[in-house]
Amino acid sequence: MFRSNVILAVWKRNVASYFSGALGYLFIAVFVVAASMLAFNERFFIENQANLDQLSQQFPWLLLFIVPAVTMTLWADERKQGTDELLFTLPAHDWEILAGKYLAGLTIYTVALAFSSTIILVLAYCGSPDLSQLLATYLGYWVAGAALLAAGMFASVLTSSATVAFILGVLFTAAPIALEWVGLDRMFNNQGIRESVSVPGNLRDFTIGVVPFGSLVYFFALAAFFLYLNSVMIARRHWAGGKNARSLGWQFVVRSLSLAVILLSGTYVLALFSGRLDFTSEKLYTLAPATRNAISKIEKDKPVLMQAYVSPDVPEELITVRKNLLALLKEFQQLGRGKIDVRIVDTAPFSKQSEEATTAGIERRRTQSERSGRVTEMDVYLGVAVSSGYDRVVIPYFEKGTPVEFELTRALGTVAREKRPTVGILTTDARVFGGLDQRVFQQRPEWRLVTDLKKQYVVKEINPAEEIKEGDCDVLVAVMPSSLLQPEMDNLVKAVKRGQPTLVFDDPIPYFVDQSLELVPSNPRKPSSGGGMFGMGQQPGEPKADGGEALSLMDALGVAWDVRDITFDFSNPHPEFGDRFYPPMIFVTAPPIELATTPELRTYFETSGLSQSSPITKGLQEMIVWFGGEIRQKTEAEAKFDFTPLISSMRGVSGSMDFDKLVVSGGGFPFGGGQKQLNPQASRLEKPDRRQHVMAAAIKSKDFKKGDGVNAIFIADVDFVHDIMFSVSEQQLMNLKIDNVPFVMNCVDTLAGNSDYVSLRNRRPAQRTLTRIDDEQRYFVQRTQEKIVEANKTAEEQIDKARKRLVEVVAKIQDDKSMPDAVKAQRLEEAQRAEQRRLELEEKKIRREAEDEVIKAKREAEERKNAIETRVKLLAWALPPIPAIILGVIMFGRRRLQERRSVVGERLVKKED
Repeated sequence: MFRSNVILAVWKRNVASYFSGALGYLFIAVFVVAASMLAFNERFFIENQANLDQLSQQFPWLLLFIVPAVTMTLWADERKQGTDELLFTLPAHDWEILAGKYLAGLTIYTVALAFSSTIILVLAYCGSPDLSQLLATYLGYWVAGAALLAAGMFASVLTSSATVAFILGVLFTAAPIALEWVGLDRMFNNQGIRESVSVPGNLRDFTIGVVPFGSLVYFFALAAFFLYLNSVMIARRHWAGGKNARSLGWQFVVRSLSLAVILLSGTYVLALFSGRLDFTSEKLYTLAPATRNAISKIEKDKPVLMQAYVSPDVPEELITVRKNLLALLKEFQQLGRGKIDVRIVDTAPFSKQSEEATTAGIERRRTQSERSGRVTEMDVYLGVAVSSGYDRVVIPYFEKGTPVEFELTRALGTVAREKRPTVGILTTDARVFGGLDQRVFQQRPEWRLVTDLKKQYVVKEINPAEEIKEGDCDVLVAVMPSSLLQPEMDNLVKAVKRGQPTLVFDDPIPYFVDQSLELVPSNPRKPSSGGGMFGMGQQPGEPKADGGEALSLMDALGVAWDVRDITFDFSNPHPEFGDRFYPPMIFVTAPPIELATTPELRTYFETSGLSQSSPITKGLQEMIVWFGGEIRQKTEAEAKFDFTPLISSMRGVSGSMDFDKLVVSGGGFPFGGGQKQLNPQASRLEKPDRRQHVMAAAIKSKDFKKGDGVNAIFIADVDFVHDIMFSVSEQQLMNLKIDNVPFVMNCVDTLAGNSDYVSLRNRRPAQRTLTRIDDEQRYFVQRTQEKIVEANKTAEEQIDKARKRLVEVVAKIQDDKSMPDAVKAQRLEEAQRAEQRRLELEEKKIRREAEDEVIKAKREAEERKNAIETRVKLLAWALPPIPAIILGVIMFGRRRLQERRSVVGERLVKKED
């Protein structure tokens, strides 16, 4: 039995001894300053995360300093001063003395760690950190240090020199840390081996806000092993001089090695099968119900292999993606427990692992990142191959905007399912499957829509000229059905009325799909291929069904759609676009329902923008609609169909305009083409109305049953799902985080009856960022942008004045009636030549001055940003040592006062008068 009074006495003695000298406070001050410098390094500002990731990466190495500094005197000073023999003659057991000293060291380390927690105050100044995650991180720091303290104590018990004890302590504590880099994962072809037996590997989960029980057991076992070695060494005095000393020594060596093997094996098994607690406030690493459901459906005799190929270093914009991917893969393996085997491969460029990644279908991306004007390039691997006995799915690359958990779950569910559902895509003039374009004799690639659907469904082409039979597909997708011929339209309408789940895309101006505007519903069908030279002699195209207005399809859906109406919306949630904002480019956002103060206002918000009453759009944040149309439910159809708006414009700032106002012959729209072009000023002259304009809606028969009734979703915009939207969504181009692609996939999943993926895809867990720094930098960036706009505006005004002067000179000469025509022509030519030369010189000068202003504004913004970072660094480096210094001053002052009080008054030196 341990006696608490004995342990407490030893604890007090060692704690008081450590804090009685300046050296202890110096070590603590150095530790907290070093921790702060590591936490707030340059990478901290690049990653823009309100967490301790930078400190966590280097913390195991920081332990190599603080642990030996704490433990080097615990045994060594006893032996040096000869008090160890006296200590062991006391009526106390060896384990009681050992426990007292270990708790003393743990107390000192805890105090040092508590002083370093001032870092959290700096984080709170920079942003809004997740305190729960930081609690888990500090718990990891504490248990890791507590385990290594026992190793440091073992180094101290071997020598009487504190310096030697410090050096040995560094070596002993480095051993479990260095296991991270000895290549165990390559030796056993499993990264889990490396992580489960090394300190950094077991600390890693704590630093992201997850507390794994297996890692807690690992640190406990590591401490127990070294405490056992301590007990062997202090008990050595009982048998070291005996006859069997040699054999006993070997016995303890064998026992120690056996204990090490048992503990390592046990902790590895626990790492595979023990649970984990997610401490993050947003539950970033807690798998969603849909994911858990997908894992539960995996058959044990058909286990799933998830092979992740991840670069050890990625650019700034992919840091969070990499972090989430690795953390979630661990969760998949923990929850799978035998059903899922996760293999994580560190994939450096031009390595053997990179060749394996390429063979597995993982893409190597050449990425660029910019910081402080410096552009760096690197090859990045960030993909996962998922396979089982049924199927194989490859996620070749995770973009910045890729929902990691959803992609992993979808791949898992696809390979674990014996049969995939089928999506049929109707053949139309939109050419979704690509193929040879005979107008320009170029091969068109298949749309990204098809590529993405193939990750989850069997995708097949449906010929509209033939009857669409029940069972041909689970979901039918029709893109630009307005281009169909009448017999083809009849087949589509028949399938829709029969209850075929159908997703319809049509568009009054499918601009990105066809910039020549030949696919516009109101235009006649394209001529057939062939004919003479330059297309002469071509036969006119067959007439479109219903004149291109798709009236029979609209009647079947119970809606009205005017193919000549284009919706516009003046609300712009992105003021940074400035003059580049174009009202037919509609930003549709989730309404602020939390601001609704009345039931009427709440109802308005729920049906405005992205509908919050439908699971398809609930949780999504923003989409872009390009030149979209408007659909309205017919009054006579209200009793027959449920009409659920999904995407709507905002009332009071939106309206619709006629096709002929927006599309004109000729013109100068910057990205126009062909004879018909877009008028950039047309929408700016239109006035909003007081209506909401529905651009996408779900339509279902009230008495729907399989085989009878309508089950469709109509989206009055095809550009909405163009390949450009996939790129913007995945790469978050222009800092846009749009949900066009998730919305479309939600529509397909809903029609297919797979609602689990919808809620998972809409999930938006977010990392905490440095909001204060972001706000300050955003202010200066905005000021910079204003200066740039003002400089360019001033330059254009000055150039316009110079051009007007040229016009005035020319007009003055032309209006001179007294000048002969020949002389006038000569004077005009001379004046034009002189003024044009003068204009060119002035224009160059003005533009050069404008460029100088732009460069100056950008330089000022960069200087401001650097000043903000420098302020944070100074605060972070100056604040942490202050508590240690204050405590040291208080303790030394108290000690000095006690010394003076203990001295007899007659012995004090008195000042002479």
